[in-house]
Amino acid sequence: MIAPRGGVVRLACYGAIAACCLFAPLSGLIWPQYNWDMLAYIGIVKSWHSADPAAIHDAAYADAQHFAAIWALQKPFAQLIDPTSAYRHAMATDPQAFLAQFPFYRLRPLYLLLLDLLSHLTGSVAAATLLVSTTATLALNALVAAFAIRRAGLLAATLLVPAFCLSPPIMMIARFETADALTTLLVAAACIAFLRGRDLLAAAILCVCVTVRSDTMVLNAVLACCMIAARLAGRWPRPVWQPAALLLASVALARAIEAHAGSYGYRTLFHVTFMEGFTPTPAIYAHAAIPLRRVVTALVEGVSDGMANGGFSAVLLCGLAILALRPAAARERLLAAAVAATFMVRLVVFPSPDVRLVATIFAGLFVIIVKLIGESLRQGKAREAVLF
Repeated sequence: MIAPRGGVVRLACYGAIAACCLFAPLSGLIWPQYNWDMLAYIGIVKSWHSADPAAIHDAAYADAQHFAAIWALQKPFAQLIDPTSAYRHAMATDPQAFLAQFPFYRLRPLYLLLLDLLSHLTGSVAAATLLVSTTATLALNALVAAFAIRRAGLLAATLLVPAFCLSPPIMMIARFETADALTTLLVAAACIAFLRGRDLLAAAILCVCVTVRSDTMVLNAVLACCMIAARLAGRWPRPVWQPAALLLASVALARAIEAHAGSYGYRTLFHVTFMEGFTPTPAIYAHAAIPLRRVVTALVEGVSDGMANGGFSAVLLCGLAILALRPAAARERLLAAAVAATFMVRLVVFPSPDVRLVATIFAGLFVIIVKLIGESLRQGKAREAVLF
């Protein structure tokens, strides 16, 4: 018996959505980036079980090498110990220099704990990093797809989901063995909860975010300030003090995590990223001056490169789409303003064009677009019903 035409269309739409949701996670499994940051995460987890720098160093590289041998990733692993790179050669041969990099990566305690737990199932911490990235990306894509279907309908979702799942930020976080995919999943879930009117739940999720990537405290602080300002201006009818207090408390939590981890200061991060480059002894830049000229040129370079690689352009397109849709509800306007302001703060303070770093911003703006498109479609149907 031939299925009705409507059933075939629905089946095709669901199939297309499922394929898009799976594409980035599968590409991450087949072509993982196998980036150097993964080694630092492995090393920190190994340091929980040993106090000997040489043993920690050897265990970290052996873990990554073992996983590379199983997954036929010998070439990417060879790049991690490339003797032509002074930095990577120092990391591969000097345990003290390797451990000196840990303070920055200790800023993700929940992510590191998850890696430690999963490594008992996967057999290696390297495999756990890949599992977290691909699984979190799959969950993120499924969450946004379900939200799109519910809010905008199946046909609209069939057009919206590929724009999200196949975008440069989402493709990148699936391939990198870092905390970015998990962070983006949490931020997207928080934004959806906020758009559904569950402010306290959204604040709680964002509070958890700072234990995965501490820099999400910027979004938390900006959103809290926007909510308080809207309430004081009489434009927010609901109480905001509890969620705002939780968001501001998460900033204190993030700062405590940074202090406990012995995190690099801003000057060190700027010098390592935008000036001298990576070094086995990053602490030497703790009090180094940052010339204003370099701040300006780094911003110009960051914007130019970010537009070229699709990271910033994806964010810009989302922002333009939100402006074109002209959101009428205060909730969408407030969240869009908070996310956009967060992006501007991050861009000015740390203008890196790394696509992974804008994934959370992109996800937040995208769910707002989905909500607005869904409302526009419902309003259009309502007008048609009145006319006909």
